Amino acid sequence: SDPRVSAILVNLDCGRLVDLVFPSLAAQTWRGLEVVVVDNGSRDGSAERIEREFPGTRVLRLGRNTGFSAALNAGIRATTGDYVLSLNFDVVLEPDFVAALVDALERHRDAGWAAGAMRQLGAQGVIDAIDCYGHWMLPSRYVYGCDPARRRPEEYPGECLVFGASACAALYRRRMLEDVALDGEVFDEDLFAYFEDVDLDWRAQQRGWRCVFTPAA
Repeated sequence: SDPRVSAILVNLDCGRLVDLVFPSLAAQTWRGLEVVVVDNGSRDGSAERIEREFPGTRVLRLGRNTGFSAALNAGIRATTGDYVLSLNFDVVLEPDFVAALVDALERHRDAGWAAGAMRQLGAQGVIDAIDCYGHWMLPSRYVYGCDPARRRPEEYPGECLVFGASACAALYRRRMLEDVALDGEVFDEDLFAYFEDVDLDWRAQQRGWRCVFTPAA
């Protein structure tokens, strides 16, 4: 029995992006995948459309904009998968994306979360430029979306350990999330939006967990 993956998306009037992420989720080769949308009080009809057009998706309505961290925490509490995939609406996944991340964590047992190779996406499709290849911690303690010495995708031939992963498309081992939670919060809800994933990177690293980057995803 394959480990089940719980994909959690936070929605706030993301109707125009539904046609980006959901077809690529449906095309995943990884079959043990549940999809939960946590709705932060959308008014554009996107929650209703998702329920109507993607009946396998569960929509959890919070009724108001609670922020990214609180909504993601609500999704984590509402799911039971061995792995949690945090996912933004403005992404398109290659069919083997989830399978490659699961494979990386299954092989790296000391790793608690995994990052894939995220390229920039323009109106005409994928741009040959890095968006985020994991979180790289610089000596200045500023977190960068790639190794500053390697700015081209082809310069990343294999897996490596990184400081963390962008929550726009990161796979977390649930056991790690439970280990690093503080006062019942996996993601710090004081961080309403942005840098909540970097904060989690810090806590996980301090607890001895490692993050693996794999260009296969």
